[in-house]
Amino acid sequence: MVRLLPDHTYVCLRHNTWIGPPDIDQPAVDLAQLPEVVDAQRRHLRIMQRYGWEATYDAVLSALMICAHIWADGRLPGETFRS
Repeated sequence: MVRLLPDHTYVCLRHNTWIGPPDIDQPAVDLAQLPEVVDAQRRHLRIMQRYGWEATYDAVLSALMICAHIWADGRLPGETFRS
């Protein structure tokens, strides 16, 4: 069975494993070498508890849109963003 998970459940904090997309039907991925991903998941949950899921969703979507524009322009990491 394939399940679609909300973004606040992509990381299992108990086991420090990635359980979200794009490989939702694959075994969980160990995040021992990527502690920043686990930390980001914890911060995401704190923001969601503080401001609610709607505001958190909007913030994540806005950040993704900004990144998409930067990626579409072909800029490298660290380059200055100009509108």
